[in-house]
Amino acid sequence: MWPSTTGKEPPLGKLRMLAAVYGCSVSDLLREVGDRAEGDADRDGSALLAEPRSIINERMAALLARVSVAGEVFGLWQIEYDNLVRGLRDWALRMKRRDLLAIIGSAAGAAYAAPLWGALDADRVERIGTALVQPQRMDESTVTHIEAVLYHTMRQEDILGPQAVLEAALAQHSLVRVLLRDCRDGELHGRLLALYSNASRFIGWNLFNLSDFSGAGRYYDLARSAAHEAENDLLSSFTLCNWSHLATWSGDPRLGVEHALGALAWATRADSKLLIAYASDVGARAYASLIRRSAGSSGKGEAAACRSALDSARTNLQSAGADDPMALP
Repeated sequence: MWPSTTGKEPPLGKLRMLAAVYGCSVSDLLREVGDRAEGDADRDGSALLAEPRSIINERMAALLARVSVAGEVFGLWQIEYDNLVRGLRDWALRMKRRDLLAIIGSAAGAAYAAPLWGALDADRVERIGTALVQPQRMDESTVTHIEAVLYHTMRQEDILGPQAVLEAALAQHSLVRVLLRDCRDGELHGRLLALYSNASRFIGWNLFNLSDFSGAGRYYDLARSAAHEAENDLLSSFTLCNWSHLATWSGDPRLGVEHALGALAWATRADSKLLIAYASDVGARAYASLIRRSAGSSGKGEAAACRSALDSARTNLQSAGADDPMALP
C-alpha cells in the first residue's frame, strides 16, 4: 500500500519506476503545486525523505489519482486488444489456408500494383492513353514501355507469388489485346503479338501455380498461337516448355512428352542452348512420369530417352553463353 493509507514514506525504487513510466524525473513527480525552491527540481530521493510526512502523503495522493486514471485507460485498451485478437483468431480458424493466403497475397498485390503505373512519367502515361484512344498513333516507345512493365511484373512474381501479380498481368494482357486489334504497323504488330504471347504465357504460369490447370492450358494455347503468328521461335519453345510441365504435373505425361518435343524443335531452330536445356529437362520429367506410372513395365526406349534428355539438359546448360538469345540482359 502507498503512504496515503499506511503513513509510510514511498519507496525510492517505486518512485523511480513511475518516473520511468512517465518519462520524467523523481523530483518532477513530487513537485509542489505553487512556489518551489529554485534547486528543487534537481533534488534526489534522499532529500525527499527529509520532507514532512503530510506533504509527501499529499503529493502521493495526487500521483495515485493520475496512476488510477492511466490504469483505467490501459485496462480498456487491453480489453479492446484482447477482443480484436480473439476476433481475428476466430476468423482465421474459419478460413481455409489457401483462401487466407490468397487474401494476404491480394493485399500485397494491391500495395504493389498501386505504384506500378505511377512509376511511369507523365509523358509515358500520355503515350499509352493516346494509343488506346487513337491506335494509329502507336509507336515503338509505347510498346517498349508496356514490355518493361510486363517484365517488371514477372520479377515481382518471384517475390510476391502468383496471386499478388495476377490482376496486374491480366490488366496488361487486356491492354495489349486492345492495342493489337487496331495496330496497322507491320513491325509494331509483330512486337505486340510477341508481347501478347508472353503475357498469355505468364498468366498461364501463374494459374498453374494457383492449381487452375484448365485455365493455365487455355492461356498457354493463346500464347502458342500468338507466338506462331508472330513467327517467334523463342516464345513458341518457351510456351511449349511451360505447357509440357503443366501436362506432366496434371497427370498427362504423354502430352508432356509431345509438348517437350515440340519445344525442343523450336529451341533448336532458334539456336538457344538455354531453351534446349529447358525443353530437355521437361522432356525428361515427362518420360520419368511415364516410367513411374507404368511401374517399370514401359519399354527400354523411354528409359533411354529420359537419360538422353537429362544428358542434353546438363550439356546445353553448361555450354550456354552470355550471347544466348534467352540470356537475361
